[in-house]
Amino acid sequence: MQLIEELVQYADGSRPVAELETAQKELGDERLRVVVLKILGWLKSQHRLGRLRTLTIKQEYAWCQDAILLIKDRGLLLSTFQISEGSIKFADSIAEEKQAELCAIVDSKFSPRLMT
Repeated sequence: MQLIEELVQYADGSRPVAELETAQKELGDERLRVVVLKILGWLKSQHRLGRLRTLTIKQEYAWCQDAILLIKDRGLLLSTFQISEGSIKFADSIAEEKQAELCAIVDSKFSPRLMT
């Protein structure tokens, strides 16, 4: 899916496009980058674990508040994700096979840089 590719490109330092550009205007670059890195890290781990689980979010963490703001309150990223019962998961409209495929794409294309 296009959004997943955009998330990976943004994490690699590309300028945001489409929905991410709107999100960047809302949150700023640093806060959006944290949300994107958390989501991509979760997707990458799902492929490596070989199963799909949700990403738990807690209101006391700033990145979780930002994710809720973007997904639930502003409706951004809804083509791919939804918030349900204190967690982020794939939208119900995305079949499990497609979810696994998207996680595999993230695993192969997203290599977070270590801070030095």
